[in-house]
Amino acid sequence: MCETTHLTTFGGNWVVAPNKLDWNFIFSNADFLKNPTLYVTEILVLILYVTAMVWARRKDKQDLEKVSDALSITTYVLLDTFC
Repeated sequence: MCETTHLTTFGGNWVVAPNKLDWNFIFSNADFLKNPTLYVTEILVLILYVTAMVWARRKDKQDLEKVSDALSITTYVLLDTFC
């Protein structure tokens, strides 16, 4: 653990300016035939994302069924014990 009591400005004056975007160049070269790798990658990432969300939702539903089954069994056993 650092137990210093001074406040340093280490790297505080070193600011890197962001790169300027040339939107004219970007939109003029946004054709699918000029750069198909970019579009194929984006489509694949979107497909993988949607597939993962569908899989996760199904697993969530299975977990809810397990919890509701466990709660109903527990409730039945508890009610049977005390009645």
